[in-house]
Amino acid sequence: MISCDWSSDVCSSDLMKKIDKKLPQYKFKYYPVGQEALLIGLDTGKYAAAASGFYWSADREKKYLFPKENIGANTVGIVERKSTKKIKNLQQLAQNSSLKITPISGASGIYGIVNAYNEKNPTKKINFNTGQWDASADYFKWVIQKRYDIYITNNVSWSAVNKETNLKEQLVYRPFTSIKTFTIFNKNNKKF
Repeated sequence: MISCDWSSDVCSSDLMKKIDKKLPQYKFKYYPVGQEALLIGLDTGKYAAAASGFYWSADREKKYLFPKENIGANTVGIVERKSTKKIKNLQQLAQNSSLKITPISGASGIYGIVNAYNEKNPTKKINFNTGQWDASADYFKWVIQKRYDIYITNNVSWSAVNKETNLKEQLVYRPFTSIKTFTIFNKNNKKF
């Protein structure tokens, strides 16, 4: 059993280091980079595996190997200004189509969650734009500045940025689902 602060992505790497000790026949190297850089490294073969709380999606399963068991879990929620409409889930978000959602990276697990919702609800879709993967702090700032009304994110991002900035004074995070997280592997590395 590993005790971890799951509000931090550090837990994935801590867990991998524990696994590393149990598997002396493998040599692990760790590189502290962002999720998008991890995925690019996995795509190019620079990295054999990526441990950063990745969500399963059909698109990701086409590109990467997923283990049978998840390594952890995370909550996903909606961040909005305290003065906004108190959106609690994706259904309410779809009903409030005038709300502007921060761009969602196509490489993000959040994209898969919102896209899956839209596929199941073709007449009540959530309108959103895709964009590059920016720092979570920027998305929170954009909601505070009223450039956007909603940011869909996970508890790890909310907790990490809130520790540094005390976002709770202006924003609220309402979790609406929990999702399993995985370490993912390059498909060419069948040894794992």
